[in-house]
Amino acid sequence: MNQSEEQYGRFTVCGAIITVNPTDHFVYRNGVSIHLAPLEYKLLMFFLQNPNEVYTRAELLQAVWECQSPIATRTVDIHICSLRRKLHLEKSIQTVPTIGYMLRTP
Repeated sequence: MNQSEEQYGRFTVCGAIITVNPTDHFVYRNGVSIHLAPLEYKLLMFFLQNPNEVYTRAELLQAVWECQSPIATRTVDIHICSLRRKLHLEKSIQTVPTIGYMLRTP
């Protein structure tokens, strides 16, 4: 592995290879560049670093948005929806009814 490859994180999610370059925040799905907004990128990284764990909207707001005040939790829903759509991870980023969300990985 060369130096540039070491900078990238590679994750397998639902049969897709998600590659992340933490230096420039580029994200690739099976080699195709995907543009993510800064908060979408932070949300993706949080899920990739904490797979198979359920998080409430409040926990996600605190971890990703670094917000402790009760802003609209629908903000989380909107960003989750966008992340699912952009990365085609509708089956992997799961809604856990009455609790929150999780990234299901093998």
